[in-house]
Amino acid sequence: MNDSISIDKARDSRNKPLKIQERSLAQAKGMIKMQHLAQIHMNSAERMMHPTSAHVCILV
Repeated sequence: MNDSISIDKARDSRNKPLKIQERSLAQAKGMIKMQHLAQIHMNSAERMMHPTSAHVCILV
């Protein structure tokens, strides 16, 4: 029984870095998505503050 426990521990130890990498990748993807959504929000806020219809060109 001890042999199977040590095999399981060895397998878990071997897979641990991979699990950490997967978690880090998922977090990085989440951060990129949040940054993208924040940029969209900022762009739409900028459009609301400076609507294109507010710019008037007068030729004399």
